[in-house]
Amino acid sequence: MPGRPLCVAADADPQVNRFVATVLTCAGFDVHSLTGPWELAAAHLDGVALVVLGGRGRGVTAADAARTLRAAGGPPVVILTNGDDPAAAALADGDAGVRAVAKPFTPAELGAAAAALARWG
Repeated sequence: MPGRPLCVAADADPQVNRFVATVLTCAGFDVHSLTGPWELAAAHLDGVALVVLGGRGRGVTAADAARTLRAAGGPPVVILTNGDDPAAAALADGDAGVRAVAKPFTPAELGAAAAALARWG
């Protein structure tokens, strides 16, 4: 039996990371949390099926990190936005491996985006 797909969650808000981890664990993922999108550069993403990004810090936004990750051939990405985020929306419109989900979001919205991308990836 294959293992559960691995997800990396990186939001600057620890409460959001815990919520994402809970939702995606229930959806069948193993989840590893980082403290923000700026940590992706140091993360080992081999075998990662999905990345969930939110927040900003240290000069890096979730959309910036997603753009860099996808340009390097990285896994599909869910960007958690704070409402109207033109950069995240444009990235999601131009890349089938990216979905933008606006905060506040429901477990069903996050689960649907993750499932769609896990099937896509």
